[in-house]
Amino acid sequence: MKRAKKPTRRTLSHGVKSFLGHLSGVGNSANTIQSYRLDLLDFMRFLEDEGVKLGSVTPDDIERKWMDRYHSKLRTDSQRANTRRRKLLTLRRFFSYLQGRKWVASNQAAFLPTPEKVERVPKTANYTEVLGWIREHASETEFELRNQVILWMLFETGASVSEIAELRQSQLDPGPGGTLQIRFVGKVNRSIALSSSLSERVEKLRDRLKAGEPLFSGYNRFGKVSRTHISSRGVELLVKAWAESKGVELTPRMIRHTAVLHWYRQGMDRPAIRERLGLLTDYTFRIYEPLFQSQPPGNAENQNQG
Repeated sequence: MKRAKKPTRRTLSHGVKSFLGHLSGVGNSANTIQSYRLDLLDFMRFLEDEGVKLGSVTPDDIERKWMDRYHSKLRTDSQRANTRRRKLLTLRRFFSYLQGRKWVASNQAAFLPTPEKVERVPKTANYTEVLGWIREHASETEFELRNQVILWMLFETGASVSEIAELRQSQLDPGPGGTLQIRFVGKVNRSIALSSSLSERVEKLRDRLKAGEPLFSGYNRFGKVSRTHISSRGVELLVKAWAESKGVELTPRMIRHTAVLHWYRQGMDRPAIRERLGLLTDYTFRIYEPLFQSQPPGNAENQNQG
């Protein structure tokens, strides 16, 4: 007769691993997941310093008092308000996830008081200069052409890294004058028209792809990985390596901010920009207000905006 297996004791460490796996599964970028991981590790180091044995403590053992002490420590360490806010919101989302999975009876972090967010002007690059470099990018091989289109599409659409990485050929629709439109599917379904120049590049790439292949295939040291799209991390590394080759600071987030500023300068209003980005509320769009206020619309595309 087989012995019944003892139920696995779900420790806090197990909870963190499960939560990070969930973030990856729902399409969060590698940078976002890493940010959550580091914030949770910081909280766990605090618990260890307080004498908590992480190998045996469960998420349900973590009481609100520990979180309040953690916040007090963050203030004592003179961490900035935005940093403290982010770390506390990380705890809130983490325990909300655990509550949904029934690992905890209640979310002890739900009502943690968080500092008001201090809005800063997002970093941007010179749109015209960077787009010029992209247009000159090598595009002889399929790999080179893929990289050029990814960079170009990030600038024209302002889409997230995961949205670009997971694009399928079936999401491309014909537009006026031989151009293309991209249908992004997610929390907010939207369609974005591409310029004629980028549309031509995309069509050239599609001519080299087989039916059913993702628009942006993944590659490893052996070459192209059939029917596997580039990862979000792969897109981030592509942007980083390309920026370093040009001697400039550039990240996918900066690309998004630069695109938003470009649209604003071109006369696009706030609701249209928000819709183009796929943001659900004005609250999520608020980070751009300092950018709009510090750099009003005008013909200043050739100024150094970084």
